[in-house]
Formats: sequence, structure tokens, C-alpha cells
Amino acid sequence: IHHVGFGLNKPGGDNNHGATGSAKGCQTVSQKTAGCAWFNWVRAGDECWLKTRKGTRSKKKPGGVSGPRNCETGKYIFHL
Repeated sequence: IHHVGFGLNKPGGDNNHGATGSAKGCQTVSQKTAGCAWFNWVRAGDECWLKTRKGTRSKKKPGGVSGPRNCETGKYIFHL
């Protein structure tokens, strides 16, 4: 499941902040990006979508990971 809404658009673009190689990589980009509080990572296409907060709606995204900027060490929110 991915949480929809509240995209953190990069200058001149949408809120897809590019390839990161993994959900952990996307979370790292989230942690380094001012204003980001949530991320969605799409395995197919290796896309990292940043959010200003957790979306209020959700949609099924097989193989996707959705989570906060910071988690307890070693823990992720996986929705496969």
C-alpha cells in the first residue's frame, strides 16, 4: 500500500526524487530532504516518491514500501 497525497515536489518537477536502489535508499533521501516526512518506494522502476506527510488515502502497490522519514532502528513499514 502506498499513501497518496501531500507530494514534496522538487524544483521543476514532480515528487519522484529518482532511483535509490532500495527502500532504505529512499528513506535516506527522505532524511536528507528538507520538508520531507514520508516516502513511498516503488521496486518496479526504482522510484522514490517523497511526501510532506503521510497521505490520507492509500492504494495497493505490490512490491512497494511506504514509511516515515525516521523509523526505529532496523524497522520499516512494508506493504508487499
